[in-house]
Amino acid sequence: MMKFFFLSFILCSLSNLAVSQTIGLIKNDQRSLNGYTLLAPTAAKESYLLDNCGRVVHQWQHLYNPGMVTYLLEDGRLLRTARIASDGFNGGGIGGRIEIYSWEGELEWGFDVASPNYHQHHDVEYMPNGNILVIAWERIPSDLVLNGGRDPEFIPENGLWPDMVFELKPIGDNDAEIVWEWHLWDHIVQDFDPNLLNYGVISEHPELFNVNFLGGNTGTGNAQSDWVHVNAIDYNPNLDQIMLCSRTMGEVWVIDHSTTTEEAASHEGGNAGKGGDFLYRWGNPSAYESGAQSTRFFYGQHDAQWIPEGLPGAGNMLIYNNNGPASALGIQSQSIEWIAPIDSNGEYQMINGRFGPETFEWFYGGGDNHIEFFSPRVSGTQRLENGNTLICDGDSGRIFEIDADEKLVWDYINPLRGSNPLNQGDDPIQNDLFRAYRYGEDYPAFEGKDLNPREVLEAMPIPSDCEIHPVSDESISLLEGLSLLSNPIHEKAVVINNGTEILDFRLFSLSGGMYVKGTLSPGQNELSLATYPQGMYILQVNNQQHSKTNIFKLIKL
Repeated sequence: MMKFFFLSFILCSLSNLAVSQTIGLIKNDQRSLNGYTLLAPTAAKESYLLDNCGRVVHQWQHLYNPGMVTYLLEDGRLLRTARIASDGFNGGGIGGRIEIYSWEGELEWGFDVASPNYHQHHDVEYMPNGNILVIAWERIPSDLVLNGGRDPEFIPENGLWPDMVFELKPIGDNDAEIVWEWHLWDHIVQDFDPNLLNYGVISEHPELFNVNFLGGNTGTGNAQSDWVHVNAIDYNPNLDQIMLCSRTMGEVWVIDHSTTTEEAASHEGGNAGKGGDFLYRWGNPSAYESGAQSTRFFYGQHDAQWIPEGLPGAGNMLIYNNNGPASALGIQSQSIEWIAPIDSNGEYQMINGRFGPETFEWFYGGGDNHIEFFSPRVSGTQRLENGNTLICDGDSGRIFEIDADEKLVWDYINPLRGSNPLNQGDDPIQNDLFRAYRYGEDYPAFEGKDLNPREVLEAMPIPSDCEIHPVSDESISLLEGLSLLSNPIHEKAVVINNGTEILDFRLFSLSGGMYVKGTLSPGQNELSLATYPQGMYILQVNNQQHSKTNIFKLIKL
């Protein structure tokens, strides 16, 4: 009997070693940003911090399933939304409750943003002053919808649920004060009923929302009421502006937060002088009848944001475009970066009757040598401090990181189905994630914290030799024998490579957007900047192992 048990144990162990890897850590390259990834599966009451080897270094236990989003704050607390029962609202991304947990796992503050007239959903945004911006559905009864100029054919029995924004000031451990609010319903235009005050020519009012635009939403029931479906909110403290992402409209909107609540309900006031009207919108010009359907960029998009200050591309806009371009293998999702054109007065510019730009600054997905990935729902993207980009392909539970040269440097598949760990080798289904975030090792939340790695999340894991790659002096050492012939320049930059190996280079605008990339052969190399505008540029040169680098600031006159 003992021999049989021992033989069975050996055979089981050998079987585990032969199992193909389907979940957990797939790749950890030295070019990945060392740090900790926050994982909060959509059907689990736990949140986890993982190191780059996929090992748990910290976790929190919660009372409710997530209302989609979870963030780690700089002081080490966890901000999350939670899903609670609703009085009449039941749409995708439903939440209703906001919570803050201490690092040690205590619930420090919890507040329900739910009533018969409104209900929080999807996302929140923590502000520098400690207040919290909240997206909520607002119930507009059918009779008021009709008075707003909506075509009666498209008025659902439940009325409409356009979105609103609260700014909450937390009080005590279970209360909050509403200190500012904005309502989409205050900023509608229509060309259906000329007898109403909000009647107008849609294309002449890009600052307003066309209440009869369906955005291709052919849903039924609650989906008809939640026809706008905002799923992300972001705040830019430098501009004092808020960004909203409407999935069904295929648009990103920017509104002015410097208004009072009264001004936010009007068309005047605030830094921009436009009250709560749209300052900027992008992604689908057909939403304000300023472009054909072919001019639409976004379909089903998530996680619209400004790239934060101090990161490559700071101030640019970033998004996960769920239904990107068609490829040989089908529809592709994308991570997209673009620059909103702003004039010297701080106003967003229009090009050919619609808001610019006319194309992206950068994208990943659906291009040459890009990984094929597609998520019809959820998902997000994040610019990292080393210039890499983290992409959460939410429907598949996959999180991967690409470097600035678009090489895969980290790859991980969520091994949890709800709170239940999958076995290595299992088909990873129902392991979806709303988003995931990487926090660098020097993030303030980690100061003085115990981050010793423990177990991985998957059951029956494959033995791994993964290690956290140190950031050595060599990885940031300078290339030798590299120089510029002259600087400032006019038409071209001349780079002298006195070494013997071919080098990689990338040329960036000062904002972080990449203009061009290529190689530098030994000897003299000419880079033409004749078509580029005057200003400062960043030239980054690496050896092909990316272990050494040089940075030059180019001034074009």
